[in-house]
Amino acid sequence: MAGFLQPDGGARGVEPALTIRVTHCNDGVVLHVQGEVDLATREQFEDRLADACAGGGDVWLDLTDLAFLDPYGARLLGLLRMRHPGLRIASVSEAARRTIEIVDSVDAAGATAGSKCDVDAGRDVAPY
Repeated sequence: MAGFLQPDGGARGVEPALTIRVTHCNDGVVLHVQGEVDLATREQFEDRLADACAGGGDVWLDLTDLAFLDPYGARLLGLLRMRHPGLRIASVSEAARRTIEIVDSVDAAGATAGSKCDVDAGRDVAPY
């Protein structure tokens, strides 16, 4: 969360961690997402996206001002895009693009949580 502390320790100029503005247009809605999607804000992100998709019509995401997107948020985007063909990413920040690409690569490779592989020997090893 961006902000500055005053000498007395109080915060001033604190911006919300996540802001989602909705603009209605003839063909649907545009969601302008600003800030961070992480553990603290993912429920808000998921609720707003789900509400926009439930309305039918096209949903365009402007992620230009998204400073951080955690893997859960990236997976959520993929899941909602499969369920709602009208959901499109119109623009994306570099930070969010990297997270989406990493999650897509890991998912495409079929990686599973807790699985360890001994690369040198080419065999599976027990999880930690």
